[in-house]
Amino acid sequence: MIKSVVNIIEDLDDNLLAVIQDVPESWRECSVTGEWRPKEEFMKDGVLVRTNCEKSYNMSSDEMTTRNSKTNEFKKSVQYKNAVKRLEFTCDLNENSISVKDMIESLSELLANNPNARLVVTQAGYYADGKIASINTPELLVEGFYSIGHSNQKY
Repeated sequence: MIKSVVNIIEDLDDNLLAVIQDVPESWRECSVTGEWRPKEEFMKDGVLVRTNCEKSYNMSSDEMTTRNSKTNEFKKSVQYKNAVKRLEFTCDLNENSISVKDMIESLSELLANNPNARLVVTQAGYYADGKIASINTPELLVEGFYSIGHSNQKY
């Protein structure tokens, strides 16, 4: 399995950069560098023993303190926060979408079985919960009416 993360990397001039990357589900974020690394770097004899990766584990105490401060400050930066927002938006798009192929197949089946069916998008509340409403294959609401999406708006 793969997951998308905001990875903090250092460029050649020791500047930190926020990069959206796909990494294996088992990878962990280093508590010092903010980098996503293989879980094995956080283990000893097959047991999770620390929150920092090998790279930071092998740093001197002063280097580790300096890098940890640099990472924490970077996580407050506009660049990092914007990367997090982009990732969250992309995740919302993926979670609240459906492939055209799947929708056409579902609608074709509905058309064959119930040619007079009507489609709706349901909603709840007053204020938008996000930028993206969910979409789904047709779900029967009441006889003849099928929901193909929902907009949730919390009170």
